[in-house]
Amino acid sequence: MGLRSDQEWMIEFAIFFDLCKRYRRDDVEQVYIAIQAAISYGAKLVDVGPKLGQIRPPGYRGLDDGYDPGIGVSGLAFFHWIYDTKILKEGGTDYHTYRFIRRHDQKQIQVTLKTTNEPSDPDALSEYEEQVAKLSKSRNSLLVTKRYGTLSEDLFGI
Repeated sequence: MGLRSDQEWMIEFAIFFDLCKRYRRDDVEQVYIAIQAAISYGAKLVDVGPKLGQIRPPGYRGLDDGYDPGIGVSGLAFFHWIYDTKILKEGGTDYHTYRFIRRHDQKQIQVTLKTTNEPSDPDALSEYEEQVAKLSKSRNSLLVTKRYGTLSEDLFGI
C-alpha cells in the first residue's frame, strides 16, 4: 500500500528527525517541538524560550529563565523542507522574529528564537545555503537507504 499525496508530508517529518539525529542537533528538535506545539494550539506567535520552559521536564537547564537554544542559521536550515521561513524582525541581539509557514498545510506562525546576531548578513545567508546543500546530500542518502513509505505505513497505519 502506498502513500497518498496528502500523506507524503509525514516522510519529511521522519527525515527531519533522522537528520537531527545524524547531526546531533537536539537543539533543533527542541525548537521544532515548541513551534509545532504552538501551531497545534492555534497560536499566532510563539517565543521559543518560554514555550520550551513550559514543556521541558522539571530540572531541565534553563527551565526557569526561558532558556532558548541558539540554533544559528545552520540550525534554521534543518527546517527548510518542512517550513518556508522568512525573517520578519531582526532584534538587537541574536533573538529575531521569523515567519514559519508549514509547507504541507500552509499554517503559519511568528516565531521568536535565537539564531545569530545578523541573520540577513551575506555571511549568515551563505552559511545557511551551505548547510542546506550539506543537508540535501544527507537527505538524499536517507531517501536511498531508508524505506520511509513503509515506515509511515507501519507507524500511522496508512
